[in-house]
Amino acid sequence: MATKKLLIPARLLMPIGLLLVVLPTLINDFTKVPDFFRGLFIGTGIVLEIAGVVLQRQAGKSVCNASRPEAEL
Repeated sequence: MATKKLLIPARLLMPIGLLLVVLPTLINDFTKVPDFFRGLFIGTGIVLEIAGVVLQRQAGKSVCNASRPEAEL
C-alpha cells in the first residue's frame, strides 16, 4: 500500500498557526492592523493549529505500539 507524503509535516503546522495567531498583536505595536486582516490571520492560525493536532493524532493512531492489558481482553 502506497502512502502519501504530506507537503507540510504536521509538526510544522502548529508553529506556523501559532505565529499567525500572535503576529497581528505584535504588528499592532508598530502600526495599525485592520480588523479584517487581524481576524483573517487569527482564524487561519487557529485552523492550522487544529489541522496539525488532527494530523498528528491520525498518524499516531495508525500504528499501535502498545499491547493491550490482560484486563481488557
